Amino acid sequence: MTTRHIAKCAVTATAVQNGFTLVELLVALAMVVILTTVAVPSFRGLTIRNRLEAQTVGLAADLTFARTEAIRRGATVVVCPGTATNCAGSSWNAERLIFVNTTGATESFDSGDILLRVAAAPSADDTLTAQTPVESVQFRPDGTTSAAVSFQTCHPGFTGKSFTLRRIGSVSGTQSLEEPCQ
Repeated sequence: MTTRHIAKCAVTATAVQNGFTLVELLVALAMVVILTTVAVPSFRGLTIRNRLEAQTVGLAADLTFARTEAIRRGATVVVCPGTATNCAGSSWNAERLIFVNTTGATESFDSGDILLRVAAAPSADDTLTAQTPVESVQFRPDGTTSAAVSFQTCHPGFTGKSFTLRRIGSVSGTQSLEEPCQ
């Protein structure tokens, strides 16, 4: 008689794992918290520096636009801080009016003047100042101004930006201030 040997096959069932263990979730959460703690302050600083740069470049672009319009129209073009209807002092932390001065009163926007643009005011925490207090910048029909003016944008605790509007009407390149703003 022949013996038959039947081999038993061992069947092992492996459980399929769906999801994550509690330890894996806690480790992932800890990594997210650490990365957020490091990244958020850096991102805030980056946002403020970019905003200062944008405001500086925005004012320089407005001044360049005004100069171009003065030359193109053969008329005096004024840039001044104020509201959408009138110039208001020497605080550049307001909206900026850009208008063609047809009436001769350079410090105000009158009914005969032609409004070209109203630029937005700087953000609430930022400051935009003219180093020499001026109530407006007037571009003559040849594109020149009566005086050179330096402008700077600042945010407390951050290094601000500055540029100079030359008497010939051109804008110097923006540069960082050497010390943080107060």
